[in-house]
Amino acid sequence: MTINGKLYSNILLVFALESEAGKEFESFNKLFVGVGKIKATYHLVKAIQKSKPDLIINLGTAGSTVFDRGTIVNCNRFIQRDMDVRALGFKKLFFDVANAPLSRNAR
Repeated sequence: MTINGKLYSNILLVFALESEAGKEFESFNKLFVGVGKIKATYHLVKAIQKSKPDLIINLGTAGSTVFDRGTIVNCNRFIQRDMDVRALGFKKLFFDVANAPLSRNAR
């Protein structure tokens, strides 16, 4: 797959549940991590160490019942029901990726 002129040959598609992938992505390397950040982190780190993908794409429904299957949605705001993000300068439960401060290492 080529994106913006860069060729990616070892792509990993990440889903929480197998039902989110359906049969649409059978030719791709897929990882099903389960629901929740801890499970996702654990299984994704193991997969990265094992297969060293050059591109990781996180796909799934994110619990939405609003969008039709097959619709691509670029998420820029997330509801964090399992953590209080006020210490990071956000409203309770909301993490706004578009306006998130950069870490010191990213500047």
